[in-house]
Amino acid sequence: MLHSAVTFTLIKILGAIYLISIGVKLWRNGTIPVQLESPKKANITAISLYFQGLLVSLTNPKAIVFTIALFPHVVVIS
Repeated sequence: MLHSAVTFTLIKILGAIYLISIGVKLWRNGTIPVQLESPKKANITAISLYFQGLLVSLTNPKAIVFTIALFPHVVVIS
């Protein structure tokens, strides 16, 4: 992506089309009110929260780009 302006432009255009399609779909279908129920006691552990956060971070493009940009400058191989 850094070396090809065409690829970067294509990704920008596809992202814009995706966001516009989401907006049009929401506009056509509208929203429905959320029914709040009494909170159920969930069996949530610290390890499950850690892996959930890890999964979100690994699939987030911003986190991936940040990590790729950060680690080469921090990690020094002797």
